[in-house]
Amino acid sequence: ASSRVLAIPELLDLIFTYGDTDLHRHCALVCRAWSNAALNVLWREVNTMTLLIILRILSPLERIFPSPHGNSPTAEWNTPTAADWSRFTPYARRVRALKYHPVRDTAVSSALLNDLARTRTSHRIFPNLHTLHWLSNENCRSEEVFMHEGVQELRVQLERRWDGPGLADFSTSVAERTPMLTNLCIEPLSKDQDCQPLSTLFSLLQRLAFVSLPVNALTSDVLASLGTLPGLKNVQFIPSSDDYHPYAAYSPEAARYASPAPGSFPVLEDLSLCSSLNCMMHFLIDGTLLAKLSKLYLICPYIEQPLDVRNFFAAIAERYPHLLSLCVDIIADVDEALNKNCEPLTFDTLQPLLSISSLEVLDVRHNLPITLSEAELAKMGAALPAMRELGLNCEPLTAERPPTTIGTLPTVAEHFPRLETLRLFVDACTAPTTEDLARPARFKQLETIEFGLSPIGEDIQPVQLFLSRLFAEGNSCTSPDVTAGLTWDSELYTEDEELVSAMNTFWRRWQDVRRSLPLLVQLRRDEMRQRSELVREVEDLRMRSEVLAARARIPRA
Repeated sequence: ASSRVLAIPELLDLIFTYGDTDLHRHCALVCRAWSNAALNVLWREVNTMTLLIILRILSPLERIFPSPHGNSPTAEWNTPTAADWSRFTPYARRVRALKYHPVRDTAVSSALLNDLARTRTSHRIFPNLHTLHWLSNENCRSEEVFMHEGVQELRVQLERRWDGPGLADFSTSVAERTPMLTNLCIEPLSKDQDCQPLSTLFSLLQRLAFVSLPVNALTSDVLASLGTLPGLKNVQFIPSSDDYHPYAAYSPEAARYASPAPGSFPVLEDLSLCSSLNCMMHFLIDGTLLAKLSKLYLICPYIEQPLDVRNFFAAIAERYPHLLSLCVDIIADVDEALNKNCEPLTFDTLQPLLSISSLEVLDVRHNLPITLSEAELAKMGAALPAMRELGLNCEPLTAERPPTTIGTLPTVAEHFPRLETLRLFVDACTAPTTEDLARPARFKQLETIEFGLSPIGEDIQPVQLFLSRLFAEGNSCTSPDVTAGLTWDSELYTEDEELVSAMNTFWRRWQDVRRSLPLLVQLRRDEMRQRSELVREVEDLRMRSEVLAARARIPRA
């Protein structure tokens, strides 16, 4: 019976989706049927190293020597013949995704790619390829060798191409070679790059559903062309992790762009923008309503006053009352925040958002801690019953101790019963009180809790005991993952030595808590289980003793 089951190709393909690469290699040697299924899994997604391996099937690599750009070693090979291509085709048909990023791996030389383009017997090297990620720093259009009509997802890096093949040539090539694209991601462009060719490109790619562009491509022309795409659901204009700080030096007025025209973005659901609140207000509030918008991620690399932030939140809540996700980063360089007298956000600042009862994700980040009391957290929980992911600025760029203590976690658990992810900035130096430990509220679905830059004392034992009790009495099968540290670009805070020192100290202590917590939670659960069994045994003995005592009181006949 088992042999008949394994003879069904669909079931065999499903089985081979499990296991690791070594297992698939061994399965490919069992028989012809298993070999076909295992090879499909092995070559479904090709990365930098496996690209070199599959190209060895086409023609053996001869030698490896340093790249002329000094980035990574470069591989050279023998020029393939028609017979080589015929042998290579059965393997090439199995490739569905090619993700090439030669940062630490061996790079493919331009000469090798030229040989591929010159000798191939079909313009589709990988005929069934639908995903192409080509993140190469070299100043050439090497990804064009693998582009064809079947590619639906394209991610490329163009940062170093402004002095070579221009953006106009790239746009023309993409439109001609991959007209069926649905997902397009372009990595950072040069700051002085003319983005006008992108407008023409988007007008030709009418199937696009996802577009991710660098911040300096956020212009009125680009937005206008994107607005005409009938199926566009996700647009991202966000800086990369390496370029967050440089964009903060831009003038807010320089990033101003026109509001959407009537009928623009008819099915847009997810939008990410990076600009000043004033510019984003102009786009989101003053223009046409984005009727399908449900997810909003906004990055403001400027100092904004709490009143302006509150007015912005009020306008968003009134304009888009059915939002499911709202993430807002209002963060600037530490020195700039100090010089411009940055003021913290409060519950009053966030209060307009409480009218969006459908919110499932709320994440607000700022230079300074958000001041919230337990009563205010309770109000938030009552107003936002669907909340699954809550972030209240766990990574402020300051070493100050917050007024919120770790003892408020039971309050959060009580009023946010559906939480799966929590990001909170708390004072863990203050030991939880007896009242905090006695609260019955526990997290039921929590999977991750991030403490960011939360201060924690040298003696971490009270925190370990408190969290182990809090998590052990919850309904989750496993202990939530505890993380800490800063995820911001280091250029934002490297000049603040006190902050860097505090961050390193707190991070090491939270790591100790993270390593010990799963074991402590399991021990507490074992202890609770044993206690429950003892209680049941004592109750059973009590009932038996009462029965025996009752029998002893009955007079004999």
